[in-house]
Amino acid sequence: MNPENLTVKIAKGTSLLFMGSLAGYFISFFYKIILARGLGPEEYGVFSLVLMMVGFFTTFFSLGLPSAITKYTSEYISQKKEIHTIFSTAAPITVFTATLGSVLLFFLSGFFAINVFHNPLAVIPFKIGSLAVFFSLFSGLFSGVLTGFQKMGILSFSGVIEKGSKFLLTILFFSLGFKILGATWAYSLSFFVMFVFLVVAYKHTTPIIFKKAEFNLAKKLLSFGVPLFMAGIAATFLGWTDSFFIGYFLTAKDVGYYNVALPVVGLLSMVMAALAVALFPMISQLNAKKDKKSLGEIFNRSLKYSIYFILPAATGSFLLAKPIIQILFTSEYLAAVPAFRILSIGTIFTSLIVISRSFIAGINEPRKIMKYTFIAAILNVILNYFLIPLWGINGAAIATVTSLILLFLLSIKFIRKKIKLNLSYIFKPIISSAIMAFSTILILQTSLPKIMKMVVIIFLAIVLYFSVMYLLKGFDKKDKEMIRKFTPVRK
Repeated sequence: MNPENLTVKIAKGTSLLFMGSLAGYFISFFYKIILARGLGPEEYGVFSLVLMMVGFFTTFFSLGLPSAITKYTSEYISQKKEIHTIFSTAAPITVFTATLGSVLLFFLSGFFAINVFHNPLAVIPFKIGSLAVFFSLFSGLFSGVLTGFQKMGILSFSGVIEKGSKFLLTILFFSLGFKILGATWAYSLSFFVMFVFLVVAYKHTTPIIFKKAEFNLAKKLLSFGVPLFMAGIAATFLGWTDSFFIGYFLTAKDVGYYNVALPVVGLLSMVMAALAVALFPMISQLNAKKDKKSLGEIFNRSLKYSIYFILPAATGSFLLAKPIIQILFTSEYLAAVPAFRILSIGTIFTSLIVISRSFIAGINEPRKIMKYTFIAAILNVILNYFLIPLWGINGAAIATVTSLILLFLLSIKFIRKKIKLNLSYIFKPIISSAIMAFSTILILQTSLPKIMKMVVIIFLAIVLYFSVMYLLKGFDKKDKEMIRKFTPVRK
């Protein structure tokens, strides 16, 4: 199998996911700005705790099934096996786990809100959030199969559906005078809307045919999924431990400050997340065919493009932290600036981790992901416990970034044992980002109005970065050929 053609295929899938992710992210981005401005730091902090609890329960009760479904659907298609048994086997497990997870969160809401976070205001939002757990887990069943079919356009649009409905419902509830409760209802109902869309999309992709559930297949799904589920739990801790300990040691207002940084720096990881989703089923197929040469080519080129994008983006985010916070969230949230800068550095490693995880899972080594993520999560918990009382939300950011660096180093060390890594290009984006940063610092010293200054900086930064990359010959012949073919899949 030609590695260049595979790269183009992944690029097409990534472009679809990226376009949908970009549209969805901008909807979600402005949605969070509306939330932060409309709720204020304390209620926005409570809402962030709701997101955290939903994330914990969804990850815990998923058992890693969506990724396992994707893997075996891809392999069954490649080997021309009956795929309907996968859905029929996974569906009863999902019914049980989705029901159990949502019911537990509903009845434990009071305990978490009062005994853990010392905030009675969070009780009802936690209960409403239990609906999001239920429909999110069911959505994972259908999205897992669709990912296996490599229906990236559908997956991309499902994210837009979820975020768009959440945005519109939030505006509706806010206009009716509902604040934190309205925001939570909008959040939970948006998962129901996405679930309905995925069911319809699934029926258009393949008929819903119920076969007899296979016990051996269930064992395979869980055998592959549980290590990823454990890794997912650890990854969720990595993502939310900071908010958890901030809520425990400090106040909901501090949680609000900390979480205004996340939607901005999260934009930097969006492209990598899209690339990782497109990469995973392809790696699974290549691994099933034992095509080691193509595996190495695909991963190295994916890693290269990831670094080319994330280094300048993170650099710009670090330098522009203060004006970004002021323009988007008002000066009321300026306490978030130092944490924002620290997290923007961590986004470099977050982005590269998602690419590494797709490769490791695709070559059927989910236990390695589980092991490395648990090590990083334990470090994160320890660091948060000690650093938050000392340095507040900045300590939480330092703890998270340190843990992400460790996770990336462990992952890349393992990958080096499987394929030959090529990092000969690394200095070119570093030099280009440094020159871009110097120009940004100079413009920040000028007396231009804030918004105009930001526009000038962004435009000049993009032009400078790619100009320097061109002069340094950062793009080889294969890169240029792939870019010419980088168009969405058309039917």
